[in-house]
Amino acid sequence: MGSAMSDRDSEMVPAWVLAHTVDDYEKQRTAALRRVDAQVDLLLDALHALRHDRLAVADEFVDRAITTLRTTVVDLRHAPPDPRDAA
Repeated sequence: MGSAMSDRDSEMVPAWVLAHTVDDYEKQRTAALRRVDAQVDLLLDALHALRHDRLAVADEFVDRAITTLRTTVVDLRHAPPDPRDAA
């Protein structure tokens, strides 16, 4: 019954609204992927620092990566789902 309501709702959404919603979703997805990719690089730098006994540098890099990754996870959890899944 709930899915029939969503089918009707998606039929009422104009194509241009769906297109803008998909565009917004893709922008958010791309931004999240870039943030995660940057944090992987930062963690690799932290590993390099750790292997060269630069513990303070490694600690700082890991802390920054964890903070950013946590923020990214929260952002993704609160993000609307892919609008194409509802269509």
